[in-house]
Amino acid sequence: MTASLARSGASPAESLPSLLVVDHHSRDDLTRIVAGHFDIHWAEDETTALHILQTSTIDAVLLGSIETTAASLEILDAIRRQPAIRDLPIILYANSSDESYLIEGFARGASDYLPYPLHDGLALARLHVRQ
Repeated sequence: MTASLARSGASPAESLPSLLVVDHHSRDDLTRIVAGHFDIHWAEDETTALHILQTSTIDAVLLGSIETTAASLEILDAIRRQPAIRDLPIILYANSSDESYLIEGFARGASDYLPYPLHDGLALARLHVRQ
């Protein structure tokens, strides 16, 4: 999914790609980094994330390691089980020293990875490539 996501004829706000962020820790940092670049939807759990994915047009998912890495991997699995959104780019972000989480995440279908704490330029570059 590297095609442009701009919607022709849409207002500037509508032409922003939609990003679902599933996490509850880094809201201030992420808002600062992606504001003006993405229309952000927030979810703190699997139920909310799946509801947003079923009711909104989402271009990419940024999946943090929430409370436990097991919880975020379960959300990754739940998204990949949904036929309509199975190919949606899902970008993990976690402490770069958590290699087992990253290996497991890629094995379950993650598209990319961002190290935490997020670096503004790197985060935007990787998100724009994956949308």
